[in-house]
Amino acid sequence: MGGYVKDVILSEQALEQAKEYYKNSDHWYPVWQYYNLFHLDRLDVTTEDYELEFLKELHNYSRKSHIVGCYFLRYPPDSFTRLHEDFDSELTIVTLIDSKDLVGGECIILSEYESPGPRPSHYACARHNDKEKDKHAPYGLNIVPDIVNLEDGQSMIYGPDLTHGVSKVYQGERIVLITWFKNGERKRKHET
Repeated sequence: MGGYVKDVILSEQALEQAKEYYKNSDHWYPVWQYYNLFHLDRLDVTTEDYELEFLKELHNYSRKSHIVGCYFLRYPPDSFTRLHEDFDSELTIVTLIDSKDLVGGECIILSEYESPGPRPSHYACARHNDKEKDKHAPYGLNIVPDIVNLEDGQSMIYGPDLTHGVSKVYQGERIVLITWFKNGERKRKHET
């Protein structure tokens, strides 16, 4: 799956349960530079809580055998996520749970550059021949920065090859639930 899908997965009841879960938890911890996450707060969902309705609905939607990981992220001003791929999962679902007075904090992806057709003769075109990757047109490469707008309660679903991130938050707050899924055997916590 190279692209992404936007969908409403959670029922209203499950969305409310997810909101209550993050609002009632005192296990948030600050993240300075945690892999691809910068200057935000994270709340890990324990495996004992994987039977909650909001996770059951996401899991059923995924059609994968198990949840690899699950956590909430709270993006305050100056937080962001750098562009990256999720190689540790077969399917990722990002659900926007809540946003308050949000300026910035958009989902960013790199999508495929497709040829718009033959180049008109009056358009300039230049590529450098000294670099292997610049010898040919970049058609079919994921080089187009794009924004995916999500409304509260909407999810973005994608595979491990989608380059994605979150733009810097300038104002307000953004709460998302990240769930990773795979098929196959689940590893025990002590296995790597």
